[in-house]
Amino acid sequence: MGKKEINTLWDRESRNNINHNFEELYTKLNNIVGTISEEAVQQIIDSAKINWLAPVATKSELPSTANVGDAVMVRDNGAGVAEVYRYNGSDWELIQEFDPTAINELDSRLTTELANKASMQDITEINQTIDDKVNQRVEKQFADLIVNVPSDFENIQIAIDTLSQRRTNQGTTIKINLESGYELNDPIILSNGDYSQFEITSTDTEVNVGASFPSVDIDLLTLKNARGLVWNILVNGQAYCRNGLGVYNNSHLEVRAGKGFKYANQNNLYGRYGSIIFADDGIFTHGSQAGNSAEGWSGILAWGATIHAERADVSDSKTYGAQAAAGGSLSFRNGIANNCGRHGIRSTNAGSVDARDAQADNAGAYGIYARDAGILNANGISAKNAGVAGIMSYNASIIDAELAVVDGSETGVIADQNSKVNFFKGTALNCTDKGIKATRYGEVNGSESTVGNGILYGVVADIGGKVSFGSGRVTNCHAYGLYATGGSEIIAPLCTITDINHSGSLGHGVYSEKGSNIVVTESTVTGASGQDLRVNRGSTIHAHNCKTSSSADNHPVLSDTNATAFSSITSHFGIIWAQK
Repeated sequence: MGKKEINTLWDRESRNNINHNFEELYTKLNNIVGTISEEAVQQIIDSAKINWLAPVATKSELPSTANVGDAVMVRDNGAGVAEVYRYNGSDWELIQEFDPTAINELDSRLTTELANKASMQDITEINQTIDDKVNQRVEKQFADLIVNVPSDFENIQIAIDTLSQRRTNQGTTIKINLESGYELNDPIILSNGDYSQFEITSTDTEVNVGASFPSVDIDLLTLKNARGLVWNILVNGQAYCRNGLGVYNNSHLEVRAGKGFKYANQNNLYGRYGSIIFADDGIFTHGSQAGNSAEGWSGILAWGATIHAERADVSDSKTYGAQAAAGGSLSFRNGIANNCGRHGIRSTNAGSVDARDAQADNAGAYGIYARDAGILNANGISAKNAGVAGIMSYNASIIDAELAVVDGSETGVIADQNSKVNFFKGTALNCTDKGIKATRYGEVNGSESTVGNGILYGVVADIGGKVSFGSGRVTNCHAYGLYATGGSEIIAPLCTITDINHSGSLGHGVYSEKGSNIVVTESTVTGASGQDLRVNRGSTIHAHNCKTSSSADNHPVLSDTNATAFSSITSHFGIIWAQK
């Protein structure tokens, strides 16, 4: 707003105009002072500010274009003095001089370091190299590994103790290879851990336990509460250790085919206390080198454990070949247990053995033996030439021996003391004493079996024993074909009893005495040197439609018996039932 006119007349309007003009004047004055002050302050700031640029060697190298406040250090003015120049808007103005020694030295060092500093590409390449090395190491850490004993480790124990700390992927194997000529002189003890990644191998076909092994009372391998290793070697213990492979306390072990342990002082393979062992096609021969002991030493022993050892070989044990005891379970199908000092295959104390189609020939006492509620599947088994019996079931035990062969044994089959044997379609030829025997309430199913060829007694039941012999065959016996005594029973319909010959008073085809009973209905009983049918002491023979030596049809002839009449009590206090 412009200034206002003041008139001659002094009135209210003139006074207000005067006041307005003064206010206008003061406002403009204040604006002028503020503008001048701001310009002065900016000029002071511009004259004081410094913006450092890169140093130069000489003054001639100062930049030709610059902004106010730019400052540059000249390293040397030629006289050993450094100078600092500041651009004032028109010229480079010298503002400081100083000794440059320390700064130049620092700059030189920094320049050198920067020259040596790796580029990002260099760093990337270095990092990649490091990663590759780490990955290679990790891959090696987790990959399969083979180490040698004694080249890499002194013995198996040290190797496992060291390498068990090594992390591995699932399915990774650490093989510990025994070099040629190496002997096992140190026990291996594994407990409370998982050692399933380890596999023991050898360069030689067979590895020996050395004479410096600590004691015959120590196992070569002991597993306790351990997930065991893979045993891929065959060891000859040379009777220097107690048990070859001792697997205890819920442990696990795998033995590869054709491998195992032999010549242990006691047991070659010993599983106990809930342990599990897989040893199909394993070799566990020549066990129990300490002798033929009733302690029960075996080629394989499952004592409260589970062992799967089908087709395994436990032959030539000095005591037992293969055994399950104390509720243990052994799968020994097609196994071989020949030439054992006492028993070939054995199940005791509620043990269970599956020995289908196995071999247990030439046993010192029993080829197949079950006692004290033992259960044994011997279907199709061979138990020939046993010193006492090919098959023995004792004290509430059960043996299934269908199609079994027990030729050449002293007695073919025995069921004793409330035990049972299924000998259906079995063969007991050339035995020296008895073919089949059931005693003390034992039971044998010998239906369709064949017994004889020089045997003394064909089929015997005594002391409450019972034999089923339907459609069975007895030939060429020296004493009796069928013999029941002591309140026993033989049920043999449709059987054939022939050629029972004895030079003395024996040689009877069918003989029942002492309150016993024999059934030979629809059977053939011929060729006895004594009587075809003989009854005595309150016993009976059921011979309906039974053909004897003098029969013209399928009925017995009285002269072929010791009875004075059929179907009535005779002078011998027995009855032969033979109604037509």
